[in-house]
Amino acid sequence: RTLRGTPYFRDGDGATYLAAFLRTRAAEDTSVGYVQGMNYVAAFCLLVARGDADADANPAPTARDDAARAYDAFRALTGLCRGYYVDGFPALHRDVRVFSDLLSEHLPEIAAHLEKVRAEAMTYAPRFLMALF
Repeated sequence: RTLRGTPYFRDGDGATYLAAFLRTRAAEDTSVGYVQGMNYVAAFCLLVARGDADADANPAPTARDDAARAYDAFRALTGLCRGYYVDGFPALHRDVRVFSDLLSEHLPEIAAHLEKVRAEAMTYAPRFLMALF
């Protein structure tokens, strides 16, 4: 279901590699397993490793070296951001607090409005934070 509008994931071998990456990573780190959102990190790694400037027009097969580079990058990124995936999401909670502090410091009017309408940072910030990497 990830990026199904992109021919590489719809018609090419992208979905196969994506599923393999997610299963392999879950088996490597059983305390994390699979967490929603990892699929987009894996998809990004595949597209970058393939060097696709236009993945919409290129569902060509993935070279083994490209797939290996993509998986190495995926493993490194999910390892680096492990605290976004483990039980309780400790790094995510920490980063949302930092985000809230920075918002208050640099955009106090927006922070005040969000507080007034009771929009907790945890309801909107995680999506942006996950997109940063």
